[in-house]
Formats: sequence, C-alpha cells, structure tokens
Amino acid sequence: MPVALTSDGFAQYLINHEARTSKRRWHKIKRKCRMRELNVTHGPLSVSERWWNASVFCVHFLATIIRLDQPRIEREAVDYMGVPLISRIREFVRELVQPVRRQYFVTIWQMNIGKGSVISFSAKLDKTNPRGVHIGAYTVVTFGAAILTHDYVHNRHRSVHIDNNCFIGSHSIILPGVTIGDNCIVGAASVVVRDIPAGSLVVGNPARVLGSQC
Repeated sequence: MPVALTSDGFAQYLINHEARTSKRRWHKIKRKCRMRELNVTHGPLSVSERWWNASVFCVHFLATIIRLDQPRIEREAVDYMGVPLISRIREFVRELVQPVRRQYFVTIWQMNIGKGSVISFSAKLDKTNPRGVHIGAYTVVTFGAAILTHDYVHNRHRSVHIDNNCFIGSHSIILPGVTIGDNCIVGAASVVVRDIPAGSLVVGNPARVLGSQC
C-alpha cells in the first residue's frame, strides 16, 4: 500500500542514502521539509502535493544512483514551491536527461562537447558534418540556435569551435569556420560570420562586438 511522503519520511530517506550525513544536516533537512509543508498546506496534503512528493522521491532516488549533485537538488526542491508542478517536474527530468543527451552527441555523432555543457532540445547541431562541432565545457546553447559546419553552395566542410563558458542566445546562427573564444555571449537572433575574441558580447546580423570583459 503506498505511503504518503511526510517531512520525517522524506528526511529519513535522504539520510539512509548518505552514510556520512551528520546530525546537524539531519535537522536541517527536517526543518526545510517542515517549512515547505507549513507554507503550502494546513492539514491533509492535496493531490498536487502528493504528486510533488512522489516526484521529489523519484528524483532523489535517481540522483543517488547516478551520483548527481544531491545538495543542489535539495535546495531546488525547497525553492521551487512557487513554480507550477509541471515546471518543477520538467526541470528535474531535464537535469537527468541533459548528461545522457550530451553523451549521445559525443558517442553517436562524434561531436566534441565538453563537460557540463547544455544543448537545448530545439537547438540544431549540423549533422552533415558532426565532427566539425566543437563546444567547450559549461557552455549553453539555447532554444532555436543553429551551429552550421558545412557550406552546401560551395560544397565545403568547416569546423566551428565554441570555447568554455559561452552563452549562445536563442535563434542565433553560427556559420561554418567560426571560432568563439572563452566567456562570450552571443545575443538572441545574431548571425556570427567571423571569429569572436574571448570575453566578448556580440549582437546583430552580422554579429558585431558591443563590449568586452578583457
């Protein structure tokens, strides 16, 4: 018979999967869970709250298996109380799927994508020349962005290099042969046609440098 996931049960579940958890952290987790219940409901849990408890339970179980950043997930479980339930579930699932998606690009398509990089599900990475896609660590490619590594008109394949800690805005286009340095920001709907030095903010069509951190 299913058992409702109360604050004490939720905290006990976390402690059982962390053998080295201190007594101080045990009280901290209990306090967070109780604050969550007091802020949301008075009395029996609603149907949406029961679904929320079940989703948090599943995510912590999966996080234990694949060794995700569990303290960060605990913080998000408390901070997301003002967000709709479906959005919370979407974010948790996204955290689990993104590493698998990156490994898919690296293993199947032979792309070079660094650790911690996030590729939106609606972003387009050129699969005509997939080995020409080089993305550094902790770079974000947002929705609708396109990274092109081949020129159909001239029948040429040219690599694109995006270095570490970059942000590629929505619906941007990175043309073949471009190199983007570390810590760059590409504004939304920009068309990058030439190399960008490190630490630059670029916008427009064609993209021009508006500022630099260097």
